Amino acid sequence: KLYRPKALYFGKESWNFTRNLYNLNKVSPSRRVFLSRDKKRYTRGLSNEIEVINMLHLHGFEVVYAEHLSVDEQVKLFQETEYLVALTGMGLIQQFFMCYEKAHIIEIIPVNRLMPEYYCQAYSLGIKYYDVVLGEDIDGVPISSGNNHKRHDGLKEYEVKISKLESAVLKMLKAPSDKKTYGNFSAPFVD
Repeated sequence: KLYRPKALYFGKESWNFTRNLYNLNKVSPSRRVFLSRDKKRYTRGLSNEIEVINMLHLHGFEVVYAEHLSVDEQVKLFQETEYLVALTGMGLIQQFFMCYEKAHIIEIIPVNRLMPEYYCQAYSLGIKYYDVVLGEDIDGVPISSGNNHKRHDGLKEYEVKISKLESAVLKMLKAPSDKKTYGNFSAPFVD
């Protein structure tokens, strides 16, 4: 016998169906959020997170750790968020709670962990602006190296260039409302 696995279709209709199960109130988003990860609980993080946080604070972003919030608080957070900068990971799946017409997202991802699921989700939802800022190679730093990267007790850190991230943040904050931007190209906003 031959079995052929088939993935479920996760286009906009599927995400809208799932979202409607929550019976959410309409919220006008206005928050700017940096969704980080608690390094005491998870194995991936930024080696230069303090510098990232300081830069994002200059642009009005607050730091949030979804794992410190209840599910209801996470839903509310994503509903209220207009601009999101996030480390790659399962926390990004909750972008489907955001207001698609106003959502702006930047994903920070190590160069050797490129996975398109959150990009594809954002694209299918019609989120106007979505960008990926690549950090350094998470596995390319030997444990014995004398730099800031940590690779002990299961913790893997990678660095993101502050200037590169800030450039993407400024681009995101200035993105025109009638276009959605993916990477380096813009397309008219059509639903």
